[in-house]
Amino acid sequence: MRLLTLILWRLRSIYNLAFGPLNSRGLVDDKAEIEHSDYSKTFSTILFTALTYLSSNPSHFLGIDGSNNARAYLYYRFIQRNFGYLAQFFIMHGLKYYVRISRFGKNQFDNPFDFKDIYTSLDPISRGRIIRSDWMYNYFIFRLNTAR
Repeated sequence: MRLLTLILWRLRSIYNLAFGPLNSRGLVDDKAEIEHSDYSKTFSTILFTALTYLSSNPSHFLGIDGSNNARAYLYYRFIQRNFGYLAQFFIMHGLKYYVRISRFGKNQFDNPFDFKDIYTSLDPISRGRIIRSDWMYNYFIFRLNTAR
């Protein structure tokens, strides 16, 4: 936990980029399931917004939370599929800083966490790196690539 605190302190200029429809309270519902005809185009629009923001705030970072394993894996696949293009604009990292309870029933709380599953350092995302879907990052961090 101390290491995680240190990482988050170092990245105190990280801002979470939440996206999705608004719920009844006017807040972004990032867990909503919406059908899109082109998911890649939707994700590209989100990252274009990120690029616009980071271009005006180059010392900041933007983070995208994969709210469940399926979404995190989908985001990672989008990043990999478009890595060459995205790397021109962003330096991208993955972070696995929490575990989800995946046990249900009467044994749910019998050691429900595998703390070896947490990887609390920023892991650079590189082209073609294959990561098992059961060990996927849950947070993706983008910063402006100023070397372009």
